[in-house]
Amino acid sequence: MVASLSSLTVRAVCMVLLPILGLLVTFNIEIMQNIQTRLTVNKTNQSNYYLHYIDHNREQPRPRHLRLVFMGDSMTRYQYLSLAYFLSTGIWFEYGDDNDEDEEDLRNKSTKAPQSLSDSRRRNFNLMQAHSFHNPLKPHDDWNEFFRHSNQMLAPNEICDCERSADYSIAVERRYFWEKTLDNKLVYINLNGHEGTSNRTGFYGRMDARRVFHDLFDDQFKLTSGFASNITDSAIKELQWTNIKSLIKQQSLKWEAFSWGQVLQRHVAALGLDDLGSVPVVFNAGLHKHNFPDAAEDLIQALNQTNMHGVWKTTTYTKGQLLKSSSLSILPCDVTMCALLPRCLNVSWTSLINPDLYSDRLHFHEPVYRVMNEELLNILGVLPKTYHTLKLVMGRLGAIKT
Repeated sequence: MVASLSSLTVRAVCMVLLPILGLLVTFNIEIMQNIQTRLTVNKTNQSNYYLHYIDHNREQPRPRHLRLVFMGDSMTRYQYLSLAYFLSTGIWFEYGDDNDEDEEDLRNKSTKAPQSLSDSRRRNFNLMQAHSFHNPLKPHDDWNEFFRHSNQMLAPNEICDCERSADYSIAVERRYFWEKTLDNKLVYINLNGHEGTSNRTGFYGRMDARRVFHDLFDDQFKLTSGFASNITDSAIKELQWTNIKSLIKQQSLKWEAFSWGQVLQRHVAALGLDDLGSVPVVFNAGLHKHNFPDAAEDLIQALNQTNMHGVWKTTTYTKGQLLKSSSLSILPCDVTMCALLPRCLNVSWTSLINPDLYSDRLHFHEPVYRVMNEELLNILGVLPKTYHTLKLVMGRLGAIKT
């Protein structure tokens, strides 16, 4: 029935839903109040507030056999990276606090994460901020440095069809993640609105979907285990990155699409993620120009035809919107899409978080993405029972048993 929605039906839904925006304070109110408690602080205490966890490097139980797809802009990218890092290591990514420790302290701090991930502890490599990956030898190539370093932080568990040229004639970011021990698979497809890049209409990729979670990952895992012990971990990661880049250069365009629904049908469906059942796909169009909810019919039909189901993530608040209102309001487009798709990840609580948790006007430091992922895993029913969620304790963010 949902698949047969016409554009007229979608507009009718919008007309019914928009007049009730004022009632949205009650939307998922129990969940929202819980998150608000977890990520807000008393304004008078903001000068004493630090990005510091009580559960420093605490290892957490991870899901098993997770299948999850993210489609959206940079906010969705960082949520994906946050979750991929956790699924790789059992701990959530931390960003060093300049006020507490110097560079050497952060580099040498003991951690339960594998030693090979030590670079991710450094302030100048923030996994949640692309432009922190600056190479002084390549000052105009920050994006490709970010792709390389973020991929190597997750190695050997990620394959990244990622490249961005200076003139944007090439602008592609398709990430595929598989942590084989617990059999968790993620996919991130970067989509900025509905018009593609500035120099190209539509979306595309250079990976054959039928090969990604088969021989491509098999070859990468074999590469990790096939070297002698005297070969450094960083050298293996660099070789893995070089191999994928070389493969991409040899490939022609493998898929092309002109709507989000077509991306699902022409690429994501062919990845074979539905081996364990229907696959959840998290969508958010963000602040880029987009055609939702008008494109809802195409998206819903694609979901129904590909054994997937949608989770619409509401748009996060920008730093300039902070604390303008105590109400938890949602954009009209998000209201409609949350009503049309089976599940909704409501992150309007970002209007209330501490300004120190923003890395720029739009993006966040951890643990904001961590909290988004905790809520997402909870919505999907895959958060382990013994997992300890993050809470605000005495003006600091820390994890305690709820």
